Amino acid sequence: MIDATYDQTEAPPAPMLSARIRNPRGPAEQTVRALVDTGSSVCCISTQLARELDLPVAGTNVVELSGGLRISCTTHFADVDIGLGTIRLIVLALTDERILGRDLLSRYRLVLDGPRSSLHISGVHEESP
Repeated sequence: MIDATYDQTEAPPAPMLSARIRNPRGPAEQTVRALVDTGSSVCCISTQLARELDLPVAGTNVVELSGGLRISCTTHFADVDIGLGTIRLIVLALTDERILGRDLLSRYRLVLDGPRSSLHISGVHEESP
């Protein structure tokens, strides 16, 4: 179970969590602060982090960002852990993004309480076959 408060330095305050990103083929890992974004289909990391961790390339995708902007970006295999167990995902590498999207969040019970600026995550993820 994770109980956290919104980051009050964001305008408006935003739900943020620490996430450990690890190269599934080696020991390289780094912990980053990431936005909990239920509007994002997938998790995103910075291109710099993908390079630093030497994450294996999964391919390239054209994605549509908010506002309709379409860009091509590289996807990478990564092990992601927010404190409830490690999950292997394909993450998008964008310029300077750190987003926890629905591909990760949908595996848990998630309560965002805006008026209280709090976040509660519980439940055990189910591994994909």
